[in-house]
Amino acid sequence: MEPLFAIKNFKKSFGDREIFDIPYAEISQDKIYAIVGPNGSGKTTILKILNALEKPTSGKVFFKGKNLYNSPDILGLQREMTMVMQNPYLFTTTVYKNIAYGLKIRNMDKEVIKKKVEEILEVVGLSHIAKRKVSNLSGGEIQRVAIARGLVIDPKVLFLDEPTAHVDKVNKELINEIIPKINKENHTTIILTTHDPAQAYLLADNVLSIVNKNITEIYYGNIFQGEIKKADGGLKIFRKNNIDIYLLSEIVGNAVISIDPRDIIISTGAFQSSARNSFKGTIKNISKTKDQIKVIVDTGLDFTVMITKESYVDMALMIGSEVFITFKSSSVQVY
Repeated sequence: MEPLFAIKNFKKSFGDREIFDIPYAEISQDKIYAIVGPNGSGKTTILKILNALEKPTSGKVFFKGKNLYNSPDILGLQREMTMVMQNPYLFTTTVYKNIAYGLKIRNMDKEVIKKKVEEILEVVGLSHIAKRKVSNLSGGEIQRVAIARGLVIDPKVLFLDEPTAHVDKVNKELINEIIPKINKENHTTIILTTHDPAQAYLLADNVLSIVNKNITEIYYGNIFQGEIKKADGGLKIFRKNNIDIYLLSEIVGNAVISIDPRDIIISTGAFQSSARNSFKGTIKNISKTKDQIKVIVDTGLDFTVMITKESYVDMALMIGSEVFITFKSSSVQVY
């Protein structure tokens, strides 16, 4: 199946500073994607480029098989998407009128507008304040109004830039409930940025990380920056916090590595394996993700391990439990 978005030989620079150098990346339809990365890594920029708001320096961006920035119908393609910024601008009027605006400028019938606005107010849990002026809203309520205003026009793609960055706990939980509901019920592809790995794992089908100017589907819980040194037998050692991780790599010196949490075995006793990397540690956090259990193990480095709910129950894991983690040198990716 053709991807919804495809990025090819893509570069983006601001002056002399290159932000992205992406040979290829793609995004499928009807899924939730979370883009994670440190501040200044380009998370908002990539949303703007996919939304046809900012051109790449070079390379191509395809949307539904069409070259987005060379299409004679770029405005038509752009109308299939909507973006909610981290600090959204709302008109100084009521909640209802803000949400209805996009439908009014499309010259829709008043009764159709009323029906659609009422439906989306219900989705975002704001029906009770439809007539309230936006100047009297909390930060979380403003964010939900902005999401509703974007959704009411039935976009194929919804971009959310740090949707819970400046909201209270209650509204964060509500927004985290709204996002998968929209995806499931409306078949809306959702691409969001977040600085919170836990939120990414909770909401997204795919987590994309920005590492060394590239976008790659790696798991944010086990990204470490440190030094690679030569070891015996053709292997290398990555050293961080006095922890030595064996890996296969041509690179020596400073590097970034990642280990997929699904490639790490957790056990309550020493695991008999030929794998070179085995560490004893203590469980410091346990949380549920969309389909699995995420376990954080402190070995001197914090490792994220993803396990099935069945394994979690069988091993009777608890915070404070002493465990062993094991993974192969071939499971370590180097950037």
